[in-house]
Amino acid sequence: MLNKIKNYLPHKIEDEFHYGNSKGSFNFLRQLSWNICHPYRLINRVRWLNFLKTNNKRKEEFKKELETKKFPNFEKCSNELLEEKFNFYVDNGGVILDEFFSHQLIDQFHHDYKLIIENMKRLSEDDKKLHVIYKKQVLNLTNSLIKLWLNDKLLLFIKKSLNEKVFARMYPVLYYSKNNGFEVTSKNIEKLNLKSKVEAPTGWHIDHTPGLTNLHILLDDIDEDSTHMEFLPGSNKYFNMTDGYSDETVEKFHNKPIKCIGKRGTVYFHNSNTLHRVVSKSNKDRLSLIFSFSPGSGISIDSKNISIALSSNFDLENLDYDKRKVLSALFPMTRFIEITDKKITDSKFGAK
Repeated sequence: MLNKIKNYLPHKIEDEFHYGNSKGSFNFLRQLSWNICHPYRLINRVRWLNFLKTNNKRKEEFKKELETKKFPNFEKCSNELLEEKFNFYVDNGGVILDEFFSHQLIDQFHHDYKLIIENMKRLSEDDKKLHVIYKKQVLNLTNSLIKLWLNDKLLLFIKKSLNEKVFARMYPVLYYSKNNGFEVTSKNIEKLNLKSKVEAPTGWHIDHTPGLTNLHILLDDIDEDSTHMEFLPGSNKYFNMTDGYSDETVEKFHNKPIKCIGKRGTVYFHNSNTLHRVVSKSNKDRLSLIFSFSPGSGISIDSKNISIALSSNFDLENLDYDKRKVLSALFPMTRFIEITDKKITDSKFGAK
């Protein structure tokens, strides 16, 4: 009986804009209905994000700290430009920093991970039978990777957009995807149940973890004809649903999607409540480096990934304190702990 009633709730009703796994909506009644039935997301957003701090306050603090720290200006991203980009990001939930990293650093990354990249691009016969191929590989730490992952300016950018704390949420991962001639639309995904064939969500969606910030670095030049990501500016201001969103719903939104394209070394961010998708172009591939950060929520600790990351004998203790702190959840610093049935706490007795 209860299940029958649930089918008549606003967020469950299907129409030309809401169907199958794409029932996400910007309609107030649909969002209210969904959030009442799924209170955990709203509760966690309140828990991890500081709603008492206005965007204007965040902007002021970022500007002040940029001036105080006196970071050296990058050739194509001065402090003034970074401030402008930060302001856009907190208002719209996503932003692009054109050629933030030098081509030289990106080339060094390609050199350091040449064998991994070649292996990911090597396709098996089973791979070729899929509509969309999707691979990912946790990376071992190198100096070039650390320079990309823990850039001081970008860490400040993320810290000030969150709630003052920033932790690496996942180990550094390289992603590779290739479209084998399939036109990806929300209706085609629904029709072929494409999500069961690939791990990556290919339609419009948000990320589940509250406070999550994803940082993407373009390793190759990407244009509109390449497989690329888009985000929907302004969608971060809604109490969004974790259902997928249809192409038809996004087309009705008051802002147009922004294409994440540019030269290698370009960086783009989006937060967990901003709609985004991969525009998968037929017979095109995509190599991307993604770093994930959070204020402490949803951190994924994995002993196997720790082993892979440290397989090159990279010494984390050579990092400065602030960078080491950012990695402290994924790679715990020396501490004495006590373990009970429900939680892990610091020991009151130290080594004794």
